[in-house]
Amino acid sequence: MTRDDIQKKCSELIHTVDNLILEFGTGVGKTLSALLAAKEIGGKVKIVCAETSHIENWKLEMQKHNIDLKDVELFCYASLKKHADTSCDVLILDECHRSVSDSRAANIRSINTKKTIFLSGTIEDDVKKVIKSLYCDSCSAHWWTISTSDAINLGILPCPKIYIVDCSLDNTTRTLVYAKTKGGKKAEGLEPIVVDYSDMWTTLKSLSGKNYILHIKCTQKEYYELLSNEIEYLKKTYFAIRQPFAKNRWLHKAGERKMFIGMCKTDRIKQIMAEYADKRTICFATNIEQCEELGTSETIIHSQSSNEGDDMINDFNSEKINKLFAVKMFREGVNLQRIDAGFFVQVDNGSVSSSQVLGRVLRSEAPELYIFRMRGTVDEGYVETALERIDPKFIYDYRFRTQLVTG
Repeated sequence: MTRDDIQKKCSELIHTVDNLILEFGTGVGKTLSALLAAKEIGGKVKIVCAETSHIENWKLEMQKHNIDLKDVELFCYASLKKHADTSCDVLILDECHRSVSDSRAANIRSINTKKTIFLSGTIEDDVKKVIKSLYCDSCSAHWWTISTSDAINLGILPCPKIYIVDCSLDNTTRTLVYAKTKGGKKAEGLEPIVVDYSDMWTTLKSLSGKNYILHIKCTQKEYYELLSNEIEYLKKTYFAIRQPFAKNRWLHKAGERKMFIGMCKTDRIKQIMAEYADKRTICFATNIEQCEELGTSETIIHSQSSNEGDDMINDFNSEKINKLFAVKMFREGVNLQRIDAGFFVQVDNGSVSSSQVLGRVLRSEAPELYIFRMRGTVDEGYVETALERIDPKFIYDYRFRTQLVTG
């Protein structure tokens, strides 16, 4: 099956159902399929987008394929209320997982439309149930899913090489300081007590019943263990009292640990990226500080909604620049072109969001993806979850290059 076959089938299906849901992985062509299906019906078309920048992508797609919709209106979910109780022939809901809140669903259902086309790259199972109950119970619907792996196996997307690059925390040099405090505000003003990690427990025993500020000199591995112990304590505290402030403290510290793991990968990333100095690459980094260490300020993007961010994406696609360093970006609605390699410092603990980000690179002709995994940490679980929707035959161990990862 080719993209043309998919587009033809969508144009046929739209005549047979009220709601057409296209859950297509990045690069399959859901935008064009939806436009051609809408053109097949004709009349007034409303397209609801997740963000303002996505509206321009739809306009460019119409221009690129010379699709002339006589009466089309594009707007964001944030403006849905203005369109309540209006009518159209075709309603397209881009990134349709954004449509499930009570207020948005009420406004959408108030629009009198002959056909509705739902679009998304990957939808969580619980969100699927909500979409079905909100929009599909009282009308005919067809749900069509083509995952990224499906698209690769069908030849729609090229076969990627996804390299797992293992890293390890240093446990030889105590260059880090972990701050441990008892007493809260009562400890303010106390002189910090500096101790080696190996002397920590003896020191803590001597401070029993006292307020203190302890600065513990430790290795990366020891720092990680201290963070993990504190996270476990905060987690148990939350489940014991079930108070929002306790949950916030627990999750904040967990986020701190994830940030720490990412920053510990910096030297390894530099080594691998040096091999691609003259190639077009994108690096999804931990934070702006890491981006600045890996690249230059002219290639760092961290606010997709800003004009500066849009300009940088356009400069990359037009090959004015050949490097991009991004922080928490490009999950939805962004098209990046001609990428030689993508570097993923951190992946989310979710297969859906991770597959959306990985898909940004999979559109290229011979994509190579490098995912950095910190051994002996929670990072191993994050990577395993992120790759759940990827066929294992495309995953390689970087050390051997040709040896498939089997576990």
